[in-house]
Amino acid sequence: MLLHNCKGPGPDQSIQRYRQDSALRMSPLIFMIVMVNLLHPQTALFSVEVPQSSFIVRVGSTVALECHFPLSGTLRVEELIVIWLHSAPSQPDQRDVIAFERGKIDLSVQDASYKGRAILLNEALYKGQAVLQITNVKLSDSGIYSCIIGYGGADYKHIQLTVGASYERIHTQTEVVTGVKELILTCGAKGFPLPDVFWQCNKVNISLPSNTSHTVTEDGLYNITSTIRSDLRLGKDCSCLFWNKDLQETTSAKLFTEGTILFGKSLQLNLRFMFNLVNVGVVAWTAKVMDGLF
Repeated sequence: MLLHNCKGPGPDQSIQRYRQDSALRMSPLIFMIVMVNLLHPQTALFSVEVPQSSFIVRVGSTVALECHFPLSGTLRVEELIVIWLHSAPSQPDQRDVIAFERGKIDLSVQDASYKGRAILLNEALYKGQAVLQITNVKLSDSGIYSCIIGYGGADYKHIQLTVGASYERIHTQTEVVTGVKELILTCGAKGFPLPDVFWQCNKVNISLPSNTSHTVTEDGLYNITSTIRSDLRLGKDCSCLFWNKDLQETTSAKLFTEGTILFGKSLQLNLRFMFNLVNVGVVAWTAKVMDGLF
């Protein structure tokens, strides 16, 4: 995106267009960049580019956001200005992520949430690359990152960062409802964003109504609990599946293993090998007696 084009709109229209840019509010620094280009059209040849305009990463990972600027010959580092800003719908104001000016990083303006996590890769600057590296990525890091570069001319670009958390640790619970021959199957997991939860038995989606609810943890994760009631018995393998649309990922957990009968909440009798030894009717009678004992 060029901040000025000799064949484009005049100064008034250009300034108005950038004031209306919802992704990047007109800070004094950006207003100055716009005015430099309007008053000095020759700087319009300066253009910032991004090799990748959007990223999807996991909580706790490391991400490198990259902007390229034109560089001919050796970098005159004292003339280079690099500013990275972050904006998101959940925050009223932009956050200063990193600022580089007069050959050094200015940590005095860095937002506290990025201290110790966000750096500008110095060696990349000499290749015409302004690379912002963020470690231990948090959910709050999601949003739009704007790299503003001044080096003879001035320009900026936006990069979208989406942060998700996998529902990979799924806790399960299986209970028998005494007297009605029903099973209560429950899955629980934490992640982000809200998932679609499905249930399968023998790898086939089941249409039984499920009760799925959630709470929000202090760190912004969704704590999901999903439960179904069924009369499933021997010969059924049931699983719960969590679909994370941001990470494009499905995680699952098996609750009911083929050949296992549950008595009450804790006693398990595995009959996988007993089918070859005794009559099914005897096994069923034995199970009924034990159920009465417990």
